[in-house]
Amino acid sequence: MKTVLKRFCVCALLITMCLGSFFGCTKSTKKDATARRESVLAYGRDGTTFDFSVYDGTKTQYIKKFDQFATTWGFVGDTVGTTRETSINQLSAVADLNAESLRFDLFMGYNGLGYNIANTYEKKGLTYEEYAASLQVIDRLNELSVAPQLVLFACPAYAQSYGSWKSKPIAEKWRELCYNMATYFKRNGNRIGAYEIWNEPDLGTAYFDGDWQDYIETYLSGADGIRSADKDAFIEALSASWIHKIVNNLSDDGNLTKWESFIKQAAEHNLLPDSISWHFYGREGKTEGIKGLSGDGEDFSVYRNAILKAITDSQNGTSARDATAYDLSTMQQNLNEFNIYVPLHQDSAGMWNTTSVVPGMFNAIEMLLEANDITRVNWATFLSEQVNGIGCSSIDTYSLQRYPAYYANWMYGRLPVRRIVQPSLGSGLITLAASDNDRAGFIICNSASVTKTATVAFAGIPFEKANVKVYLVDEDHYVYSTSNEPYIAENYVNIETRDLMGRFTLKPNATYYVEINNAEGEATENALSSLYKNVVRKDYWYPERGNNTPYSDIHERSLLAVLSMNNNDVGSSAVSVTLRDMKEKTIVLSYDLFGEFVQAENAALGFQICFETGSGYDKSIYYTFEDYSAVVDTPLGGQIQRENVSLGALSKGERRIALSDIAPENWNGRIVVNYVISNCGKGATALFKMD
Repeated sequence: MKTVLKRFCVCALLITMCLGSFFGCTKSTKKDATARRESVLAYGRDGTTFDFSVYDGTKTQYIKKFDQFATTWGFVGDTVGTTRETSINQLSAVADLNAESLRFDLFMGYNGLGYNIANTYEKKGLTYEEYAASLQVIDRLNELSVAPQLVLFACPAYAQSYGSWKSKPIAEKWRELCYNMATYFKRNGNRIGAYEIWNEPDLGTAYFDGDWQDYIETYLSGADGIRSADKDAFIEALSASWIHKIVNNLSDDGNLTKWESFIKQAAEHNLLPDSISWHFYGREGKTEGIKGLSGDGEDFSVYRNAILKAITDSQNGTSARDATAYDLSTMQQNLNEFNIYVPLHQDSAGMWNTTSVVPGMFNAIEMLLEANDITRVNWATFLSEQVNGIGCSSIDTYSLQRYPAYYANWMYGRLPVRRIVQPSLGSGLITLAASDNDRAGFIICNSASVTKTATVAFAGIPFEKANVKVYLVDEDHYVYSTSNEPYIAENYVNIETRDLMGRFTLKPNATYYVEINNAEGEATENALSSLYKNVVRKDYWYPERGNNTPYSDIHERSLLAVLSMNNNDVGSSAVSVTLRDMKEKTIVLSYDLFGEFVQAENAALGFQICFETGSGYDKSIYYTFEDYSAVVDTPLGGQIQRENVSLGALSKGERRIALSDIAPENWNGRIVVNYVISNCGKGATALFKMD
């Protein structure tokens, strides 16, 4: 095996240096390529055909809703109040995953990154000294166009009701501290992706000594302080360890469930969170049929179905103990700690940091894509600690080794968004395949306990010449790697794509990722938008919630919006992004469509640009396709339809819009771009890219 790999690497190097000398452009070279049996790639038409020109709109596209979570201890240095420089240097690896954000806890009242924030009765979050350590992470993330997601806990000395970081904060001082923190980051020019108030307040006394009402009051005072300092701040609540218990168990007064009590009080104070967050950890790589930490036989569907029903009931006014219909149609869900294993648990000892994690990760990705009202998912964890040889990190904090969990996220992050129709390759073989104008990507993973083989013909690649890399993640090739890129098994430059095929032999848990890039172009679908620094926040609208519903999504880094009916004949969905400092901007919106669109009187597809003035968003322009111009009343952006503009018949296209030419005279430079789809027919899908 080693001899074959050695020959293979030498050949791959020669291929890269001699453009097209192998896999050349003539039939004779194609035959030579086919004869190289040790190669994964070859030419021919054998095997199962994956056609990269046939898109599948009946399933959720490969949207990039997967982020990262790192505990504060992954960044804290050997001395309290300092940071670990080597960990700071790994933050570029988050951007390479195409992650939108990194969640980490400040742990203010203990020895975390926020150790110096308000840690005396005189300090209250006003000085650079207090933020110096956390800014090492926050500033670097901002440089990398990754949003820091801050968990505001535990309670520092300034706000403690008694001498413990687990104590319920004194409400007035906690509000003041949260106000000061949000003010400091805003004045310092740091964009914070989310402020999350506390962590797992429902986990007994592990992180919080108060009861449920104490947590509600802590949330309300903290959210009030943040919102008063920054009207654009994105605020999350609950960060629940056991969300299914919060929605089912009664609160202390015995009249409402903990969930109902929280929603009722948050609404009364006009402080409903932008998102609720919760955690899930599986056992032995499984998300079903597991026995959870509480011993009550929970699995992911129990968590998911419980919170889905709770939000829907509160939104519709059908809660058992509270008939009020609350305006929750824009409330997001963030699964802000997710893993298919319990971290640092003995059940995981033989699986962590091995390729055993990879098949379960790909299966979990498909499961989470189906959950259309879960907006973001944070993989736990990016950097973390190890206990008794059991680790739960994608990157080892000390050796900086990249583990297979990192590479699974890396492959998915580079995969194009538009998924193609994928035939089955048989039991045990998982595939993810997608393409755009300049990239075709194919992932094949063996989840079986025996070696599997597959022959795949790659058809319909939308360009003639390509640069191709074949990545391999298996037990033989990830050990001691500190590269963000997985092991490259094959590398070809400027080869023909016609009749390209692959022959795959996969050991148990092995994965190949074949990335086929246009030799004459550059993949732009997932590329960072030039408008990223103008992003203020994004918002979602869920008139109906559930799995496999019509959905809309936008990725902050690329500003690629995906709208799809997702195998539904009827239904609506919308997503918006707020942008600032746009007065001198001309935006370019390119769009592409696929799937079967059905003309209906109430069908809608397009985008709305809403302009903010001193009196609010009081002018909007609605761009729609012919026969898909119904007005859909969403709570996102402006409600007034001042002008309708046709994008013409359904087609691929581009629209350049000089904003100052269409804005009202007193426009302040802020806009909301609101994308909407409604009643367009089963599988109808549209992509909009803004630059």
